Order: sequence, then C-alpha cells, then structure tokens
Amino acid sequence: MKSNCFPFIYGVLLAITLLTSCKSVKNHFSSAFPGLEASPSLDTLSYYSSLDDCLHISSLDYPQQTARMIIDRPAVIKKVVLYLDGPEKGVFTVRFFGHESGTNYPALSNDLIPPVKKRKRKKGYEAIVLKPEYPLIVTNDQFYISLENFSGDFGLCQDASFYREYCLSENGGNYYPTILKTTNNRLIGENCYTAIDVVMEMVSDRDTIFRNITHSVGIPGGLTNDHIAWGDYNDDGWPDLIVAGKIFRNNKGIFEEKTSEIADTIPHRVRAGAFADINNDGYLDILLLGTYKSRLYINRHNGNFTGHNLAIPPLPSLHAFSIADINRDRFPDLVLAQLWEPYPVPQPNYLFLNDGENNFIDITRRLYPGYDGRNNFPKGYPCISEVDSTYFPDGNRNRRSRGTQFTDFDLDGDTDLYITNYFLEKDEFYENDGSGFFSGISPPKPLFQSDTMNNHGTGVDWYDYDNDGDFDLLLPQLAHPRYIADYDHRGTTIFRNEGGEFTDLRTSHGIEYEETHAGATFGDVNNDGLADILTTVYYGCRFIDLYLQRKDNTFRLSTYRSGLSRLTTGNDACFIDFNNDGLLDLAVGEKDRFRLFKNIHTTKNNWLKLEVRSSSFNSFGIGTIVKVYAGGQVFSQEVNAGRGQKMQKPYMLHFGLGENDKIEKVEVIWAQDKKDLFFNCKVNQTYYLHEGGQMRSVVYE
Repeated sequence: MKSNCFPFIYGVLLAITLLTSCKSVKNHFSSAFPGLEASPSLDTLSYYSSLDDCLHISSLDYPQQTARMIIDRPAVIKKVVLYLDGPEKGVFTVRFFGHESGTNYPALSNDLIPPVKKRKRKKGYEAIVLKPEYPLIVTNDQFYISLENFSGDFGLCQDASFYREYCLSENGGNYYPTILKTTNNRLIGENCYTAIDVVMEMVSDRDTIFRNITHSVGIPGGLTNDHIAWGDYNDDGWPDLIVAGKIFRNNKGIFEEKTSEIADTIPHRVRAGAFADINNDGYLDILLLGTYKSRLYINRHNGNFTGHNLAIPPLPSLHAFSIADINRDRFPDLVLAQLWEPYPVPQPNYLFLNDGENNFIDITRRLYPGYDGRNNFPKGYPCISEVDSTYFPDGNRNRRSRGTQFTDFDLDGDTDLYITNYFLEKDEFYENDGSGFFSGISPPKPLFQSDTMNNHGTGVDWYDYDNDGDFDLLLPQLAHPRYIADYDHRGTTIFRNEGGEFTDLRTSHGIEYEETHAGATFGDVNNDGLADILTTVYYGCRFIDLYLQRKDNTFRLSTYRSGLSRLTTGNDACFIDFNNDGLLDLAVGEKDRFRLFKNIHTTKNNWLKLEVRSSSFNSFGIGTIVKVYAGGQVFSQEVNAGRGQKMQKPYMLHFGLGENDKIEKVEVIWAQDKKDLFFNCKVNQTYYLHEGGQMRSVVYE
C-alpha cells in the first residue's frame, strides 16, 4: 500500500487489547445537537478532506479493509459511496457491523444486514454506489464498514493528508479510523481516513433530559466519583451528599462543603461514605470507611457530630457497602465487600452486627464459616475453587467482590443479601432466616450460569421495574467478546423475579451488549411509571448509555436524546432529585470525576415522593416496601441503603406515575405482619409517612 499514514499494529487477532473511540477530522452532520425538529433529515457522513491525492490500499497486502464510523445519534443508512483505486478490477464483499460491544475493531463481526457483493468494473479509480436492500439502522456511537473477499489488486482510497484526531486510552487501547487486517491475520490501525460517503437519515428530534450543572451548584470539578451517597442529615428536606470522602450540605440546591465542621478527624484514604441512623434516634449519622481506620459521626441534632473509630478492620480494597437491619432489632447492620489488593490477591468481605452502642460486632462467620476473625482467612485457604457443590465446598471461600445489596426478594418480611463477584467467580445469594442468619440459596433459585463458568460482575440493582410487585435484578457485567461464544460469558442482563424464581432476559430486554459495563442502575427519568436504566463503563473512549423503558418492559437506547452522548465515566451511578422539583437528576462520573446532571426534561407526567419513618423498626425504614396504587396500577419500591459499587440512593423514594392524576392509596409494609395504609396523597407532592398512619406533607420554597 502506498500511504503516508502512520500504522499501528494491534497484534494477533485473538490477542488484541481493548480499545476505544475517536473524533473525526471532517464530519458533515448538519449539526451535532440540532434541537427538536419536525422530521428526519438526510446528512452525509464522511471523514476525508480530499480525493486529489488518493492513495489506495492494496488488497494483496490487506485482504480486509475496515472503516470505523462515528455517529452522535441513531440513523438509517440510505446509501454508501466507496471510492476505490488500484491497478486491477474485480469483485469484493461489503459488510456492515454495528456497535460491536464498544471495541475499536469489529470484535464480534455481527452483520447488520447480509453481506453485499459488489464489482469494480474498471482499472484505476472508481466510485462504487451501494444502496442497501434491507433496513440498515445504526443506533449507538459507532459502526463499521468492512471490505473483504477481493478478487483483484485494489482497495479503498485514503486521504493522503496526515491526521492524528483519534481517541487514545491508556487502559482500553487506541481507536483509529481505519483498521486493516494483514495476510497473516494481524490488525493494523491507521490514522488516515478512508474515502467513504454515507448518506443517512438522521433521527432529528432531541428532547434533552440532562444538563451538567456540577460547578454551578458549588461542587468542585476535581472530586472523584469512586463513592457517592445521598441522605438528609440535617432533616431540612434537601438531600445532602458524600462524595470523594467529603461531606456537602444541600442548601436548597446549592452545595456547601461541611466536612471539617462534621468530622473532627477524617480517616486516611476514605474508601466510602454512608448515611445511616446507627443509634436509631431518628437522625442520620455519617460513616466514613477508610483504608486503615473507619469512623462514625453521631448526629447530635443541633448541627454537631461526635466522632469515634469503629471496630472495623482495614479496608484496602473496599468496593461495596450495604446497610440493613438484618435481625430486626431496630439497629442497622453493615456488609462490606472488597476486590483485591494487590492484584489479584482477594481481600475479605465482612458482615457486621450493630451492637446498639454505636459500634459493630464482626459476625462474618454467618456468611463465611471459614473466616478466622483476624482480617483474613485461614492460612492456605483457597482463593479460587474449581467447582462449588452448593456454595462453598469446604465451608467458605473468599472471592473478589464488586457489588452488594440487601433486598427482600421472596417477600417474606426479612432482608436477603446479594453479592456480585468479579474475576469469573460465582455471585453469592443469601436468604435471611429472619433472625440475621443467612444460608446460601441452592438451585433453582440462584441467578448463576453454571457450577464451572461465571462472569465479571460489576454491580447490582434490585427494583420492581415491571410493576408486578416483586423485585427484579439488574446485573451489570463486564464480558470480553472473544469469550462470549467460546465460554458463554454474558454481558449485562435483567433477571425477572417470578415469585422467587428468576428468568434471564438477556436475549429480550433490549440492553445492548457493551464489553466494559462498570455498573447500572434503575430510575424513572421521565416519570412515566416505567423505570429506566443507566449503564456506566470502564476504560477511556467508552461511553455511558441511557435506556428508556417501553410499555412492554423492554428498553430503547436513548443516550443521544438524553443529552448524555459520548460521556466517558467509571464505576457506578445513582439517581437523585437533588433540587426537589420532582424529576430524577443523575450523579455519575466523567473520566473518573464526579458530575451532577440536572434533569431538565419537560413532561406532563406526574410523580410522588415518599419517605417513611418508623418508631418500632429502624427509624428510616430500611427494608420497608412501599406500594403506590394509582389508575389501576401498583408501583412498588423498597427502602435501600447502599447498592452496587459504593452507591447510596436517598431514603426518599421517587415514584413516576405517568398520566395518573389520582392516588387511591399508599401501602407501607414495615414487616410481614405490620402494615399501614395512607389515603389522601396527591400527585406531584412530597410526604413523610410515619408508622401508625400519620402523614406529613412538604412544600419546598
């Protein structure tokens, strides 16, 4: 090939590292963000600058020639013009690939339409026009056009100019506009652009949902998004924030840092923060969990806090926390899950019982009988077991964990526990006997693949997304494309709860396969009564996605329309109505930095916000199930404290109600034998529901 393009060799095809995405030199979209338009528009997508100095790629050296195309919105491809050159004529095959799990080359080679045979009819330069006979729809941030099966010496033209506008990622690899496969199956990335025109019918309506307002509300831009927690510690109705080990008070939508006023001593290298009423006095206390020490700050109700160290071992690799009253003694307990330190040495998970005196007792043996109580497992204890007969063949196993959540999956009135594990290690699912003792759940209840092959779990979110009264599992997972077919690795999926048994919806939920999902969470962003999903990603040059739920309980990719296009993040995310306007805002990361996105969606849908308070159970009702009856529908949520990878949603529950403008009743299920009914709730209002039937409405200024 005659070319001034600088080549980058990816290596042998089966050993290619993960890569990411790229900015185009020339993009003929009429506008990157056009606003709301009445009808679809035709645009031509191309990246080359000129054909005057066309340099052809020889099929003798590169029998597969692929162009990576970048889009910022869904489109239908109407026509493709390929500019070819070379000393010979002949036939070739054109293939179209879609998002391809987000990798920087077509790792799956899943054809969007059947391959198309075309003919180059003359020697030298020729423009070949291709009009797809089948609907050719591209929906994510990239797609590929690949030429192969050449019968002569010719190939795509390349712009002779030397461009360097591509996406680079230290942890995910580099993305180039041209990918060439050599005769010995090596892949080479080039930063010169192929001469291709793609005429597309673009989706032109864009009803933006989210806008980045981090700086304007007083939050510094340099904070990490490693852990995020929301809770109203001063009981003024405005959710406060812990992020990156710092505590922020929410002053009617503007945040003021209060770390030094609340925390007399701050643990070194804070791994997570959480809000919980540890002493059950009706006010939220604050936990800061550190690498070496962890501290509890007891809320004294007057703006002051008293801090002391907790009886918690060092947490060098804390990746998840969840809080619940596992034994129904009114005091919230704590589970902590860790990954590895150093890689890949696993660090232990812990289960702590609240002692009622502002500290914790280590009861980890209730989960892991082999735990020796000294911050580790017995010497010589296996880190990886080959096959689990039920759970742990020798009583226990220490795994590499990334996510936790308590939930009452079987609706028996107590809180069960799910731990999602990384490193191809089986997840852990524990059923509570009602007194705080757990047993591993055996088939057919578990949500695992098999006894021998598992996944890279990266989070967990239990939620009644289909409004049938029980809680389903959203399980984000990282899965490398080369292992999907050979080893049945699986990407992110939903397990639908059907009376305590589960159905894997991986082929029917509509969530697109992405190699590096880092987390995922439910939240009704448009208040239509159907929970939507946000997925996050690891690695640079990868992008988060928002999926809106349809009425049939499947999901539609809506990232472009949401205003979140091409946002690179890491770790997990959570939804929060930080400004009390009845719309769920988004707390997430952008290149590992915390960002707060305000929901600016215009909708006529209604909503209801509820927070429960108990006098005979734990004060903030963790584990309580709340059901809202409206328009013949029932919307159910559970009060949780800590889910996924170090994410804590607020105790205030947010219900989208769609067009329902009347609420028949609200049912609060404190325990299996203890319920309260509340009437006279109105839509688009916020209420505090107290055990015993008292109700207090809130009007925000």
